[in-house]
Amino acid sequence: MTGIAKDRDAPAIVGDASLAYLIHVQTQDGESPKDKEWEWMVRAFGVQGPELAEQLAATVRAWDRHVRADDNSKHADPALTLS
Repeated sequence: MTGIAKDRDAPAIVGDASLAYLIHVQTQDGESPKDKEWEWMVRAFGVQGPELAEQLAATVRAWDRHVRADDNSKHADPALTLS
């Protein structure tokens, strides 16, 4: 069974002695928000790490396609919830 860690700065999916977490790193600075660039990364550890990392990355890709692509929510961070 896996779960999503809630209310943390780095969203994570945890499993039996395994972990995958999402972070973002600024790759370009700028004077205005549109000039700045960020890269999202998933890090994983443990036997289930690769599977959990892919699950988390797929969630972020879906957010990118379906939420972030919407002009009204360009700057929204991905929201991860437990279901």
